[in-house]
Amino acid sequence: MDCRHMGRLRGRNYGVVDRNTMQMTVLMVDENGYDVDLILPIRFEVCSTCKGRGTHINPSIDSNGITGDEWNEWDDDEREGYMGGRYDIACLECNGEKVIPVVAECRLSDYQKKMYEQYQKKIADDIAYERECAMERRMESGDW
Repeated sequence: MDCRHMGRLRGRNYGVVDRNTMQMTVLMVDENGYDVDLILPIRFEVCSTCKGRGTHINPSIDSNGITGDEWNEWDDDEREGYMGGRYDIACLECNGEKVIPVVAECRLSDYQKKMYEQYQKKIADDIAYERECAMERRMESGDW
């Protein structure tokens, strides 16, 4: 799966970010099965998907790479547009913000640490499931 698609998956998991209080609220299920709002302290880092540019090439254009044959099929205008950003879109992870919220783990309480570990496991499970589905789609389409 293309890293830009993975960025989209990570971006979906940021919860509600409050830049004024530097906190993120995510919906969790506690050990009793109840929905709880988990409030986590955050800091911001440069987005790893767009490297702080806020944009990247639309993955529908080149997510599987562009072969030499495909490149040669393009005319000069298309190649210039590709290299010049014509096919760029807002970053799928940071939505053009250039930075992403990152949990400030050093500021977590014991309860937050416990719940954050569960949250990270859920994200990892979600991403693994999305990868598996993408692989199944490729296999079914013969693009394996």
